[in-house]
Amino acid sequence: MKKHVKKLWLRWLRDPSHKQAHGMLRDKNSFCCLGGLCEVFRTETGQTWGKQRAGHKHATFFGNPFTLPDEVMAWAGLEDCEGGEVTINGVPRQLSIHNDGGATFAEIADAIEREL
Repeated sequence: MKKHVKKLWLRWLRDPSHKQAHGMLRDKNSFCCLGGLCEVFRTETGQTWGKQRAGHKHATFFGNPFTLPDEVMAWAGLEDCEGGEVTINGVPRQLSIHNDGGATFAEIADAIEREL
């Protein structure tokens, strides 16, 4: 992972004003940890989120509602659309699984800082 992107993502994850979503990148004003990385990318590049379609509660980023788009992975220096594997509470899993399994942004940030 690129160091400058990691620093921005960690800052974003540790900001207590961000609400955590599960099962999707973004749900209105809540984000999963990967959606947070997309939000950092948006802030840095000017890219916009796709509009939420009628009947859907999730927004898309480069057409993806659930996983990291290729554009964000390349920008961040990641090779996995699920964010990569880290260990939280002794359990190694993909970031997306930790996020959806109840790990907090703070726990996720600590694991990213330590392992990615």
